[in-house]
Amino acid sequence: MKKVRVFNRSNFIYNTLQTEKSSRLAGSVVVEGSKIASIPILCASLLTQENVVIHNLPMMMDQSIILENLKAWGSEIEIEENSVKILNKETSLRDQVDLNLVHGTLYFIPSLLMRLRKISFPVSFGGCDIGTRPINHIFQIMKLFGAEINEDTEKGIVNAELKNDPQAITLDFNALYGTKNNKYVSGATKTALIMSVLAKGTTIIKGAYWRRPIKDLCDFLNCIGADIHADLKNREIIVHGVEKLHGGTFTIGCDRIVVGTIISALAILKGEIELLNASLSELDEELKIYKEMGITLKDNNSKHSILASCINNKPVKIDTEEIDTDIAPMLIASCVTAKGTSYITESVWENRFLYIKEMEKFGAKYSVINDNSVSIHGGIPLHPAEVVSPDLRGAAALSLLALSIDGSCKINNAQHLHRGYVDFVKTLNSINANIRWV
Repeated sequence: MKKVRVFNRSNFIYNTLQTEKSSRLAGSVVVEGSKIASIPILCASLLTQENVVIHNLPMMMDQSIILENLKAWGSEIEIEENSVKILNKETSLRDQVDLNLVHGTLYFIPSLLMRLRKISFPVSFGGCDIGTRPINHIFQIMKLFGAEINEDTEKGIVNAELKNDPQAITLDFNALYGTKNNKYVSGATKTALIMSVLAKGTTIIKGAYWRRPIKDLCDFLNCIGADIHADLKNREIIVHGVEKLHGGTFTIGCDRIVVGTIISALAILKGEIELLNASLSELDEELKIYKEMGITLKDNNSKHSILASCINNKPVKIDTEEIDTDIAPMLIASCVTAKGTSYITESVWENRFLYIKEMEKFGAKYSVINDNSVSIHGGIPLHPAEVVSPDLRGAAALSLLALSIDGSCKINNAQHLHRGYVDFVKTLNSINANIRWV
């Protein structure tokens, strides 16, 4: 691998998209590695001082910022295409950790604490404005492993210290956070995994977050010497602490949110496409929804790809208790074009429906059922408009819907897309969409 500049901000200067009505989709597209899975994996690479090589890494804004942080702390970073080699042997902190650029950097906190035993970091974190993003549950898990955490309100920083080696514990997230999907359990599970792999004894995590990014994190940690046994179907993880982690090579799985975005575009515009670098086995509960929408999916095992087609999309019921909350906005865009009434319940974030209000500018019709549920009255003719994206997935959803409209549409504040897609525009245009940055 050759050394290259980790992060070039000139790649992220655009903020407005313009669309024209697009034809039926056709062709193939390469699905990048999972953004959500890669972030805690990059942060957890700090747990070892040996070489870590990660393949299929999606080089987006968040990942670039994380690698910049590692480089600033003395890590050696080498990048070639979608692979990165990380050597954290000389990692050290000269001052407090700057983590407020992207939300995912909060997973540096348990990783750095396990490595350095004492760190300071700011209170605020980045991320989309889709509701309050609590971090106290991260601190709570760290405290349960023996960390002392104190907030300096005047300076706006938090000081964390491990005075003794962390000891294994039993965690019951059902009791702490409830049995349903929520904004706490995913981050708490990732933090517990990072804290427990080097803790003394056996840690048991009951009621763990069960979706694929946790499997990916467990697989990565096992790849570098951890001893983790995950029964995600029953939401239980057993971690036998080890004395030391070693280096390793790991390949990140496909981005299920990108797959959901492309499939939603297919439902809206119809056609036949091939999704390369993806398989149905990597998808979870969303498969059922895709089939209900009218999408035909088939594995092409010889090419590690999915063949997808759609003749007529249908209304569906969506609950983010059952599917990933980040997929829902794009599915809703497809529901706007499906004749009939669809229903969406958002179980995780309280401000997630802002994009639906913007869809109303296109002529979309919806009814509020309660604070976290709406019905979409689909199949109504839409018209061109200029809209404002409220967040990352809202930008994707508005863009997909705009592609179905006769005439030119503009989506402002769309720069969020750089945080969730390697190249949103190029991906869609490669399968016959008509969209560009302006």
